[in-house]
Amino acid sequence: MRNVFLFCVLIFLLSCQSEPNSSLPEGFRLEEGFQIELVAMEPLIADPVDMEIDEWGRMFVVEMHGYPLELSGTGLVKRLVDTDGDGLPDESTIFADSLIVPTGIMRWKQGFIVTDPPHVYYFEDLDDDGKADIREVLLTGFARSNPQHNVNNPTYGLDNWIYLSHEGAVRTQLFGDLLGDKGTEVHMPQVPNGERLPQNANGLGVRFRPDSGQLEMLSAKSQYGQAFDEWGHHFQTNNASHLYHKVISAPYMQRNRDLLIPSSRFFTPKGGRGFDIFPITANPDHQLLTDIGALTSACGIMSYSGALFPEQYHQSIFAAEPVHNLIHVDRLEENGATFHSVPLLEGREFLASTDAWFRPVNHYIGPDGSVFVLDYYRKIIEHPEWLSDEVIQSGDLYVGMDQGRIYRISPEGTDAMSFLDRLTLGDANLETLVSHLANPNIWWRTHAQRLLMDRLDPDVSSALKEFVRSTDSSVGKVHALWLLEAKDQMEEEILLRMLDDAEAGVRENAIKIVERYQVSSVPLSNKLLEMVADKHAKVRFQLLLTLGNRSDAQSFEVRNRLLFEDIEDPWIHYAALSAVDFDATSLFSQVASKLDGQQTEGTKAFFKKLSQLIARSGSGRELNRFLSEILQSSPTPWFAPLVLEGIANGVNRDRDLSLSSQNVRLLSSNFSAGTDAALRHQSLALLKAVGFFQRAKNPLLSQAIDIVQQQDYAESLLSDAVQIIGWSGSDNHFALLQDLFATNGTPEIRSLIMRAMNEMSNDLATQFMVSEWSALMPAERRNGVQIFFDTDQNKLILMKAIAEGSIQPSVLSWGQTVSLLNNRDQAIRSLARVHLQGNELNADTVWLAFQECLGIDGQVDHGQEVFRKYCGVCHQKAGNLGVAFGPDLAAVQNRNKTALLVDILQPNKSIADGFELWTISLASGNSLSGIISQQSPTSLTIRDATGQETTIDRNDVKELKASEWSAMPENLQAQINQQEMADLLAFLKST
Repeated sequence: MRNVFLFCVLIFLLSCQSEPNSSLPEGFRLEEGFQIELVAMEPLIADPVDMEIDEWGRMFVVEMHGYPLELSGTGLVKRLVDTDGDGLPDESTIFADSLIVPTGIMRWKQGFIVTDPPHVYYFEDLDDDGKADIREVLLTGFARSNPQHNVNNPTYGLDNWIYLSHEGAVRTQLFGDLLGDKGTEVHMPQVPNGERLPQNANGLGVRFRPDSGQLEMLSAKSQYGQAFDEWGHHFQTNNASHLYHKVISAPYMQRNRDLLIPSSRFFTPKGGRGFDIFPITANPDHQLLTDIGALTSACGIMSYSGALFPEQYHQSIFAAEPVHNLIHVDRLEENGATFHSVPLLEGREFLASTDAWFRPVNHYIGPDGSVFVLDYYRKIIEHPEWLSDEVIQSGDLYVGMDQGRIYRISPEGTDAMSFLDRLTLGDANLETLVSHLANPNIWWRTHAQRLLMDRLDPDVSSALKEFVRSTDSSVGKVHALWLLEAKDQMEEEILLRMLDDAEAGVRENAIKIVERYQVSSVPLSNKLLEMVADKHAKVRFQLLLTLGNRSDAQSFEVRNRLLFEDIEDPWIHYAALSAVDFDATSLFSQVASKLDGQQTEGTKAFFKKLSQLIARSGSGRELNRFLSEILQSSPTPWFAPLVLEGIANGVNRDRDLSLSSQNVRLLSSNFSAGTDAALRHQSLALLKAVGFFQRAKNPLLSQAIDIVQQQDYAESLLSDAVQIIGWSGSDNHFALLQDLFATNGTPEIRSLIMRAMNEMSNDLATQFMVSEWSALMPAERRNGVQIFFDTDQNKLILMKAIAEGSIQPSVLSWGQTVSLLNNRDQAIRSLARVHLQGNELNADTVWLAFQECLGIDGQVDHGQEVFRKYCGVCHQKAGNLGVAFGPDLAAVQNRNKTALLVDILQPNKSIADGFELWTISLASGNSLSGIISQQSPTSLTIRDATGQETTIDRNDVKELKASEWSAMPENLQAQINQQEMADLLAFLKST
């Protein structure tokens, strides 16, 4: 009956749409001043995920029927046709079929590029019968995994490259036979000797040029959707992390292999994660159990450049949110080299629906400037990997697969659609096409650029040159510039003119293009140097990146001026340090002189980054000379501890360093009560990094023993002394540390003592901790657990203690529990599966019992203490109260208590994307475990359970292995009672 009713609604709505439908469709709440109209629905279309309107006004829609698990080839590309001339489609024809899980479409040449992993296809209709005759694989090798993560949304860039949104294959516990593909080398089959990217492009985005055979990996990834503003700034998305800006491109990140840049992306929301959203769904049925309150499934982002909406929407970013049945919009604010984003609307969303089946997944700007919304319209949008068995077996997975909607949003009073099948841009003459480069609507500019790119007429270049010299349109200049560059018809005079343009976006793009010509053109090279005082931060940032390809003295000087001007911007640090062929120690001398009196967060961070780069890049002799100069400076500069920390970081991760005897003496002399605590601590840390304390004779050991025996020194000096005794590696002084542990009640000192004991002897340290466990404070226990995890031998002792009841399993985080359950050592794994396996939720008893707490009034202050004790080991709330390992739980305050309770008791129902646990084996034989918090083409950053991050070179990675479990425990119900659970829920819901 539902389908019959909806079909009747379709007939009624379509019959009424020769004029714009100013009345709001039932269930929608749209921002004031706008109207929404139904363009198409079933039976014309179903399951729409992307669309394209070509230069003739023909509308093509990609239908993904196979989501989530149907891979038999039901995917389609349809053309929607207006046969009666009323402006709306009334007929659909199949352009291409037998697609598996198609994810995107883009007009190219005389056909279309369609993404359908593992392939990127080109389809073309040769005989004009409405069906594709050419089906060519342009690109292949992408993983076919969970469809929302597959390669998608091909986009024609300003620079005439085709950009593909893409991220790594998502592991599957339940559907490996269907979606366990990990991809192969990404390559262009028609270019046998062309570029071959690593397996699945390392989970990063890709750009390519089919005509020239060029193929490149991007510096960042995006889930489903991507967006470019009118100046080419690239924005990406990933579920709850709904908006990123890709700040630095891959070539800049890769040119200095000694520099580790953790990520090229900046998460733009000014308020951080977890800001409020405002769904209005009448009866939400959220299988992900995220319910009302926070973005969880953001996708299909769009930068609005359609010139039809009011000015405040210009270049705002729209994000579809299918789980919460709404569309969110942000405005962008300048933030140095990047942006901040803030919700454009206060206390409401741009579009929201009471209908739980409304599933917006993508947007499209049409030739009239209106926004088309693709509504997947399904009962269930979540992937069954994160659904209960009951839901999977209910038969509801594909309910709605024969339905789908496309809506058109425009300002109130906008005329009805009149372009469908009626445009003639494809027949436009050269003058008309060039003029459209200045069209305020991005649809016209992009299609005009693409069509001009394909024209081989020699008059095209002269027309473009005349246009760029005469037009008042800043965006038009940029499109024309990139066309001239791609056609190899650029002139020096034009670039010089554009470098002086009044619009910052024009200057920024011109600088990028000048990279190709600056070596051969003295005027262009000189002009870049003159731009050092440009008023716009993004222009200065791009100038710094571009000058990083040059090694002359003048460029070095200008780069330093740019660095000093914007030293508080961390992206400027990476831009400066990524330069090729420059003297890092010479840069340090200038930085030390220029910034000596400037102690800010920016200068502190830069000193550490530069010193680490010096440690990674210089010879041992050069590094020792540099270190001697720092240590012998009089007075000792304030940044000396930061320099030592940076060098130690570089040495620890990447190289062996033999310190000169002079530097050993200078560092050792800093172990005194009169030395600044930070300088003393970092001096000792550097000595440890180079193996000083493993020597047979340690001249600082006796001094450290005296300090510990007297115990009347400052805590910072006592801490360093304890560390030295531990680093000596001899258990001869174990009793001394035991005595200190018994007499010193400072948690920080006691935790250091346990760590030092473990340095001396794993056996003695673990035995001591087991015997003292009942008397240890919570912070000391957390530190002790970390020590137990240092080696498999320690883990076995821990498991034996748990088996004997000396230590309770509740002290373990879920990540630690998982590593024990999956440990490669059979003895550890066997004990873990006996004594830790009882943590699963028994739905019939635990859930029913804890439902009662939903009716108990919780106390926020008591709940904060419950959070601090049990949740804070892995989570923070609004950046406070715990460790930043798992997701920040400020994001859950608007969700209902029932959903929160289920998530707490059954965490494995929804593992937050990006918070999977990984074990990384290094070539050195060491290993790391934690979540991958950042990644770039050259590095990975691992965050461990303490919140500490380590950035490693991809070349040092021997193996990456993901865990099959959530990082959140399933046994919390065994540790807290009903009232404490009610208090915890109250705290999580508090603001």
